[in-house]
Order: sequence, then structure tokens, then C-alpha cells
Amino acid sequence: MRFVVREFDEASKNGEIFSSIGIGITENNYLIFPSPLSNFIKREYKNKGNSINSQRNAAYAITRFLNYLYKHKDSYPELILRGGSSLTLQHGADYISYLSLKSRADELDSEYVKTEIQYLNKFYHWLKKENIIKQTFSVDHQTVYYGRKSRKIQTDIFENTNDLDIIFPTRNSIQNNVIKDFGKNRNRLIIDFIMTAKRIEPLMALGIALQFFGGLRRSETINLKCSSLKWTNNTLIIEIRDNQNSLFADATNTSDIQVKYPRDQICICTEIVKPLYEEHLKTLTKLTKETSEALFISERNFKALRGKRYSAKIDKIKQQFLNDLLVKNQVEDYILLTNNKWSTHIGRGVFTNILIDLGLTPTQIALARGDRSLQSALSYVDENTLLSSMNLAINNFNILKEV
Repeated sequence: MRFVVREFDEASKNGEIFSSIGIGITENNYLIFPSPLSNFIKREYKNKGNSINSQRNAAYAITRFLNYLYKHKDSYPELILRGGSSLTLQHGADYISYLSLKSRADELDSEYVKTEIQYLNKFYHWLKKENIIKQTFSVDHQTVYYGRKSRKIQTDIFENTNDLDIIFPTRNSIQNNVIKDFGKNRNRLIIDFIMTAKRIEPLMALGIALQFFGGLRRSETINLKCSSLKWTNNTLIIEIRDNQNSLFADATNTSDIQVKYPRDQICICTEIVKPLYEEHLKTLTKLTKETSEALFISERNFKALRGKRYSAKIDKIKQQFLNDLLVKNQVEDYILLTNNKWSTHIGRGVFTNILIDLGLTPTQIALARGDRSLQSALSYVDENTLLSSMNLAINNFNILKEV
């Protein structure tokens, strides 16, 4: 099966014949079934007076995206089971990453990738407006000035949505100097960042540790319950589940609390995480009198911490952390972390780089991160082998020597 673009003649009410662009689905080159996604071209391009070339370009961009997903359908069983309603921003992010890697290898022009991203933005906005997809996401706007005139335009949802695993082309302004690691002084900076949190936002220190040493996304962290962390000897397994119904029952906008892939995640450096966990539970119990199901709460109302509030607290810690670097005259670290953008998602990047330094294979790293890439290789990886490899590597990991 593949998606195709077709041009056809259509008659207006007064009998005039004009050309239109549609999207179809074919199992071969002879029989083509019309797709309801043709409405995207009709409503967002044709009905708004765009030329036939503009309609055609948009249609080809969307079919390239859809054919990419179908080609990698083994990685996206939810699309096979539930169809287009299960489409998420991460699917778009995966496609953008695929194009970006080809751009970095000089197989594609970065401006081409940027144009594809613009089409995807418009497509996802339309899917949301038509209530075709279930995932909710916030749509921000920015003001663009043209001399004395101005208008508001929608910002790039892929650039401004937290928790997306995405790669942008290096020569594309959209990348905007986003970093995913703390650099050569990573080990010391991780500890400094956690210690800063303990000092000014004690209930956030564990969350930071789980992101850096467990590779959790922000939404996965705030969905944790007190019972989500399972200890077996010195091994910590984090049960990542979609707990929206129990932790965020009154939420109307779920864009910042959605869990992408429920799974069990291995956490490394338990020697650091375990005392943070024990101290966190002690503080949590004191505050809520053992009434909190959520692992991370707002001290104002004792309810589960929302994603935006979590990020606001991280930003507060980040600012103090950067100020401390300057006071300690760690100029090189300060320049790296102030000249580039980074958010809570950097923890997942740091986790990945730690695994690389530990000598894990790309396939093991993908499994440890809970990724769906490397689908062919992942089916041959034994989880017990992964756990043994990680434990062996952790024994040689010298992060504690720098604490």
C-alpha cells in the first residue's frame, strides 16, 4: 500500500471545469481509492485560493510523510490498530529526524527539510482542528511585522513542544543551538544541578535525577506514582504508565501530561538516586500525611504537578545553577550552558550520552531509552542481557568519584 497524489477535473456549480488535487491510496498502480485526507488539500489550500502548484506541493509533502510511516509500520503498531486517530507529534518528529539525518549527510538540502516541516505543521493543525487525532497540543503564536503592519502566525509545534525526541538539520535556523548534553564536564555538572535543586526546590531533585539517570521525558516523570519505582537489590526499574485518569482527572488540556510509550525503564546510578528517593518520600509524607498518590506534587495544593509547572520549577533551578557557575568562575561551562538553549529534555540526552560512554551498542541504547527505532535489531535483543551489560558497565562508571 502507498499514498499517491492525483490531479483530476472537477466541475463548478456553473459548469466550469477546473483542476483539483487529491490524495489517494493504492495497492498497485491501477486501482486507486480516494482518501479523506484530500480534504486537507481542499480546505487549507484550494478553498483559500492557492494555486494548483501549491496544492500539488502540499499533497506530495503529506504523502511522503504517510508513506514513511507505512514503510516503518512495524515500529508503529498503534497506527495499524487504530488508524489515523492515533497519529501523534512524535510520528512527525520521527519523520523530521529522518530527513534531518539525510540533510546532515548532504543527501538533502536543509531548506528542503524546513519546507517539509512547514507542511507538517499545517497538516497537524488541520488534524487537530478537525478532531481527527486524539493527541492535544498547545498552539502558540508570534507577531510578525511588515513595516507598520503586523499579523500573528502559529509557531512551529515541533520546535516548541517539550518531550519530543527530534533531530533538526544542522544548517537550519530552526535548530536554534539546542544542546542535549552537558559537555566534557557532564558528571560534575549533573551533581551540581541536582544539589542546586536540593537547596532551592527539594521536591524537584529526584525528578532531575530520574531524567538524567533514567532518561525520562518530562511527561513521564510527572505521571509517576509513589509506587512506580521498584527496587530489586541494587537495580531500579521505573514503571512508566499513563496515569492521567488518576493523577490529572480534572485536567482539560492534556498536552503537557501525556505519556507516549508506557514501559518499564532501567535507571542507572542508583547509589545517587536511592537516597534522593528516600529523602523525597520522607518530605512528601510530611507534607501530605501519606495522602499523595503522585510522586511529584505542587506544594500549593498537593495535587500532581503539571508539566508547565514542572518546567517553571526547573527554569528556577537552572537560573540559580548558572549563577553559581559564574560565582565559582566555571566560565567554560557557563558559556556552553548560556549560549545554547536547553530544557528539561536535556536529561534524556545526557542519559543517552552516558550509555554511549558506558559502551552500550546502539540497539541496547534504543531499548534502554524506550525508543521504537532500530525495530529490526530490537526484536533480537534480550532484556536480561541488556540489564547485565548495564550493571557491569555501571560498576566501572566513576561518576561518584566526582561528587
